[in-house]
Amino acid sequence: MRAIVAGHSYFPVTAVLGLTGKDISMAETGTTDSKSNAPQPADERVPFMQRVMDNPFLLLFLGVTMPTVLYLIWGIMELVQIPVAPP
Repeated sequence: MRAIVAGHSYFPVTAVLGLTGKDISMAETGTTDSKSNAPQPADERVPFMQRVMDNPFLLLFLGVTMPTVLYLIWGIMELVQIPVAPP
């Protein structure tokens, strides 16, 4: 749990680990000083399959709907193949 003291974050564990204020602010924002972590362009589109795989509700819907439709089609094909009984 984090408490705010005089506008700064206070981490009791910082005294034990020897972290500085800069280390804490980097941990909070997730940024570093290195140039290798350059931000990606904002106009880059996310691929379609990544958007599908990132949506759990769509995956749930497809996981229920696809087998249902396929089994219905399979059942209808089996019913159509049954020969008609002679009168």
